[in-house]
Formats: sequence, structure tokens, C-alpha cells
Amino acid sequence: MKELKWMTPVVLAVAVAACGGSGGDSSQRAPRVEVSFQDGIKGPQAAPELKNVEITTDATVEYNSHVTGSIGQDSELVISFVAPEDKTTLVRLTGSAPDADLDVEGTGVDMTSAWLDTSNEMLVFEAVGGRQYSVTVSSEEGSGDFALTIVEANRSSAGLSSHEYLLELENRDKSECTETGEEDSGGEAVSVAYQVISWKRGYIYWGKEKLPFKSTDGNTFTTSISKSENVDGLNFSEDFNHNLSVTNAGKVSGKGGSVYEEVSDDGTYQYRCVYEYTLSGDVIL
Repeated sequence: MKELKWMTPVVLAVAVAACGGSGGDSSQRAPRVEVSFQDGIKGPQAAPELKNVEITTDATVEYNSHVTGSIGQDSELVISFVAPEDKTTLVRLTGSAPDADLDVEGTGVDMTSAWLDTSNEMLVFEAVGGRQYSVTVSSEEGSGDFALTIVEANRSSAGLSSHEYLLELENRDKSECTETGEEDSGGEAVSVAYQVISWKRGYIYWGKEKLPFKSTDGNTFTTSISKSENVDGLNFSEDFNHNLSVTNAGKVSGKGGSVYEEVSDDGTYQYRCVYEYTLSGDVIL
């Protein structure tokens, strides 16, 4: 299966720069969803005290650390830590390199932010107490300084505004792909997705895309987007739709789909994938 240019149905990373931004077309108010959550839904607000660490080579640091350093082009640094107990863990990267990336490996975790074209990203995962995890910061495009925060998940470290929430969702997707008319790939998969949403302001982040609600019905909203571009004689396009419902207990469910295509200018090559998926999960922050 080819790598999608803009969005994928499974979102394992969130672009940090997205959180708390105004973005979008302020001249037109997006539909909103009115929801009053039960106490405790938002999770921890404040960050714990962090230990500041400066590194120049691979290093092992304590849980709840703020790590700074620099990364060169086509290089990487590996920062390891051990979770003191089972914790929902947030790893946040900011930096001046054009496109630094995060990878996390460890017990039950193998995830990346490589498909996001930014150096301001975060990954969220369930760390198992007493087990070691490795965070790799790498750059294939340019060099620069970076800051990496490894911390028990909280709203402050995630950069959430007062009206934004972080969702943890189980994603069950089914895909069918063809290449120039012949079946190429496809299948079914189950994974975990994390998304930032504001029901009060009427938007959701799908990776680094800020999508306004298109319509609402009670506690359910729908959103969609169409994108296209031509690169070196190849036309890329994607049509995407999404709906999600929420309860005052923070339970979330929904479904959606997308159609992704690559077509050459002369029409001799075509690659097409159709995705359908269902989502279920919770507000965690």
C-alpha cells in the first residue's frame, strides 16, 4: 500500500502545533455540539515536576523528564526510560529542524510520527510499569535544536486549550486497493488512534488537519474534506468523511471512510484505495 500524502485513517500521532490554535475560516461559525461532561473526564490538568536533561549522545533518562539537544541531518538520538508503574504516557517533541520525527518502541508499543511533516509532534501510549521504552528522535531533512518531554499524560503538557479534549480511540478499518485496474492490497486492521477535538468550537484535528464540523445532530457531528495536488505528473486526491458521537461520560463512537487516488497525467497509471472504518473509545484528557 502506498503512503498517503495528507491523511490516514489510523492516526497515531498528533501535530502539537495544531493544539490550541485558532485556524480555519473565522468568518463562518462551525456547528457546535453541546455536551456537559461528568466530573473527572478531562484528566490531570497540570504537569508534574520535570527533570531537565541536556544530551549530546544516546541516553537513559528518568520518567517525567524534559530533554534538550540538537539533531543533525540523517542522524538520530535514542532516549530510553523506564515507567515507574502503568501510566498513560505522553512524548512531545518540539524543534527547529524542518521535519524531525519520533519513534517509540517498548512493551506493547511500536509507533511513529514519521508521516507528519513537522517537528512539533506528540505520541500517546500506555506504558507498562518496570519496562524500558526507547524514544528515537531522527531527522532526514535538515538539522536543528529539539526539546523532548517524557511525562505522565496531562492537559498542560499536551498543549490543550480549556475547550479541547484528547480522545483515545480503537480504530477498526477495512481497505480495498487497486493499481491500474488490478487488485493490489487491502485487508482489515485494528489499531489505536488519538485525536484532539473541541465540541465547543466545532472542530477536530485529524493528524495535522484542522477540520470544522460540517453538521451536527444532537451529540453527533460530521466532517469531511477533499484535497488534491499534482506532483511531477502524478495527480494525488483524497475525499474523506467522518462522524463521531459522544456521551456525558466521555464515551465516543463513530465511523467514516476515505477514497485515495493517484493518477498519472496521461492516464496510464492509477492507484486507488477505498477505506471504511469504525471508531470507539474515550476522552482521556
